[in-house]
Amino acid sequence: MPSRQQTLKRSLPSILRQVDRLYLYLDGYPEIPAFAAATPKIVSITSEQFPNRRSAGKFLGLIHEQESGVFAGFDDDIYYPYNYVQALLDGLARHGEDCIVGFHASALHEGLKSYQTDREIIYFGAALS
Repeated sequence: MPSRQQTLKRSLPSILRQVDRLYLYLDGYPEIPAFAAATPKIVSITSEQFPNRRSAGKFLGLIHEQESGVFAGFDDDIYYPYNYVQALLDGLARHGEDCIVGFHASALHEGLKSYQTDREIIYFGAALS
């Protein structure tokens, strides 16, 4: 969302150094911001191309990938630790590659059909067990 452009500019470097490519869903942006257009690792996807996706827009990069690999979703208002992606990879190694690993934000309901409606959003301001 354009209202969070400043947090996006701050959070991007924390994750860009950990990924090969970053698909950036620009929800409501009138144009691609200069800092995103100037970064070769970033592939911008706009809400003009894919309207009304909101937070689920972070998964649109999956339709662009032709090769197998690991896909990680990120938010524009979180500064990620230097080892975030490695921690995800370690979780996949521990639990098997046919799983989803993560740290907070949503508990996905059994029989997930919609990322928007089949989840409980969890506030991450405090530690969770």
